[in-house]
Amino acid sequence: MHETGIDTKRRKLLLGGASIASLAATGCSTAPTSEIPRLCSDRTSQYLSGAEALNAWSRSERYFDAHSHFFNAADVPVAGFLSKSVAHSLKDARLRELVIALAPIAEFIGKAFAPSPKREIDDLCGAAEGTSAMALKARSASLDAAIEANQRAVGNALFEEILRRDTRIPAIVNDAVQKTRDIRPESILLDPPGFSRDFVQESVRRGSARVDAPSGRIRPMFKLGLVTEEASLASIQNVFQFVGFMLSPRHHNLRSYIKRFSEGSPGLPLSGCFGAMVDFNYWLDSPAKASTMRDQVLIHEQMALLSNGFLMPLVAYNPWVDIQENDASLKTVEWAVKEHGCVGVKIYPPMGFYPFGNERNPINGSSDPRPHPRALDEKLIQFFTKCEELDVPVMAHANASNGRDSSHDKLAGVKGWELLDSYPGLKSLYVNAGHFGGAHARDDGDWTADFVYLMNSAEKLTLYADLGYWDELLESQVARDRLRENLLLPVGQETVADRTMFGTDWLMLSQVPGWEAYPEGVANVIQNYDTSGFAARKILGSNVLQFYGLAQNSKRQNMQRVTAYYTKPGRTLPGWM
Repeated sequence: MHETGIDTKRRKLLLGGASIASLAATGCSTAPTSEIPRLCSDRTSQYLSGAEALNAWSRSERYFDAHSHFFNAADVPVAGFLSKSVAHSLKDARLRELVIALAPIAEFIGKAFAPSPKREIDDLCGAAEGTSAMALKARSASLDAAIEANQRAVGNALFEEILRRDTRIPAIVNDAVQKTRDIRPESILLDPPGFSRDFVQESVRRGSARVDAPSGRIRPMFKLGLVTEEASLASIQNVFQFVGFMLSPRHHNLRSYIKRFSEGSPGLPLSGCFGAMVDFNYWLDSPAKASTMRDQVLIHEQMALLSNGFLMPLVAYNPWVDIQENDASLKTVEWAVKEHGCVGVKIYPPMGFYPFGNERNPINGSSDPRPHPRALDEKLIQFFTKCEELDVPVMAHANASNGRDSSHDKLAGVKGWELLDSYPGLKSLYVNAGHFGGAHARDDGDWTADFVYLMNSAEKLTLYADLGYWDELLESQVARDRLRENLLLPVGQETVADRTMFGTDWLMLSQVPGWEAYPEGVANVIQNYDTSGFAARKILGSNVLQFYGLAQNSKRQNMQRVTAYYTKPGRTLPGWM
């Protein structure tokens, strides 16, 4: 066990009295068991959604984020996730080095700052109940103040631990600062002017964005318009912000998401988001460091109720858990969908599996462990069959990124889905290809075109795709033209625009300078090629509800389940309904 460089008195206050000994014991524990016996509140409220969501719900338009995340460092083996999945996808060598250096620090500090679902649900419900008599605006302001205080504490802990470990991180930051100063000495990114406590705290708090003095609102900082070194410094600041979100309570992240997107994209007020949980246990070699999926489901359910359905959760499925733990993952999926308000399931092929056909398609170029391919296929078919039975859609990572290494990235492509579509036992399944193959064609082909082809050729899959993390749309005319060309292509009697959904992939998107303006930026791209607004209304709103089976008058099981769930005593239908 490491000795801490964090001030123990300050940490004890921040944790509400949790002892250092108990934190150390948590870090050395065996694989965790479910800790949450029940929800502390089964009523709906606007505690987390705030006035921003009420404003969106008061309008006639409905805009949705089909693909988001609110996990924290307690939900993933964070050192492996950052150093492998996140770092290897970064093209900038300096950013890659920074993320790898931050990985063990984030894992260590996460024991103090990233609460388990059990600890968070207790804190969240205590705060929500304690402010129940306050007006909505005052409640939001109180929560926002608590979030900012936590961000400053996280930034301070990161700074102290970086110094204690004597890493290369200060040199990485100061090198970027100096190069920016040499090229653009007047850059506003040079405040604070180098690696310091203020630099880390402010980066965690706002990334590269700046606060507009008159209004106090966040002003996004885009890489477009910045010189190369300045853009690199902005990305470094946003990496600190991303790590800060991973070290924060999940409900803080949901509230930050709502507030920051409202400020950065006022022209596209979001009515709701579909938030996917993650389960990387076994794949990243550290199952003892991640919360159980059942506890993740319960904390997401609590956040959904306390945001009056602004958050609609997706449970994660992990075939390796089923292989090791007697179908525990599949049982959790059914339980989450039938009883706890989950409206979809997320899978993550680049962890180490094709959606189907693993036995026929060996992975080359990686020594990372994985289950026997035949066992993977057996569990995955069992999973997809259950999703058909439940009439629940599946979201999958479908871009060459965030795998355990570059060879695993390739598993997220179209091949496994083509093989699944040919499986005789499959009948009808809704699938979302998250990220739609990415904003750029690569050396191994154009994945977006591959998924468009599958939209047309699939007999058993009803394939949709989302624009999560297509940040190139804000910077590159090539990416914008490519999206426009694809959206116009036919899919039967429709077009690709009828199968495309807006998505952000937040909190992963928070690594990108200017992420706060992403919804409005994507909307502008779509509206610029279709001035009628028809395509924009579908992509930004109605397609999302269609995919999840929540469109008005939908006959799919999700609509029936959601309506029954939110009309129980003490609840109201989601605000966007």
